[in-house]
Amino acid sequence: SDLISRGYQPVIFTNAVLPFLYRQTLDTFIELNRAVFFLCVVTGTTVVCILMVLSVVERAREIAIRRVEGARQWHIALQFVIETGTICSVGGILGVPAGMALAALRVWLEPLGAVTWAFPPVESVIMVSIVTVIGLIGGLLPAWRAMRLDPVEVLRYE
Repeated sequence: SDLISRGYQPVIFTNAVLPFLYRQTLDTFIELNRAVFFLCVVTGTTVVCILMVLSVVERAREIAIRRVEGARQWHIALQFVIETGTICSVGGILGVPAGMALAALRVWLEPLGAVTWAFPPVESVIMVSIVTVIGLIGGLLPAWRAMRLDPVEVLRYE
């Protein structure tokens, strides 16, 4: 309306025209989006694995006491896998509203009002599931490490 009031005739491209005009650019953005997603998943898995390994190191005495009290190796491993899964599930579930808030902020800040957004429920469930599974995979190394701790060696130095 501002352009029309100044005497300009704006040309509006529909969604059918934009992909035709900017196909290579859109394909590049899609590939860039995939690469960033992959790097985020790898980084997140690494961070979860490191945090859980530190948790195993800090809780070595607790693990040793549980083993002495009769807990089997798979009980210890299962404990760490469940903790990792819970952390990743909660993080994924809290990430959905955070992402929605960022999308709403982006739409609100758009000067032309050309950007819209919608909540994708199926994709959100898929992403939370992927984050949880990737986190569980990242938690396998710390669980294996906790399972292999020798209670005699740990308690000897305490």
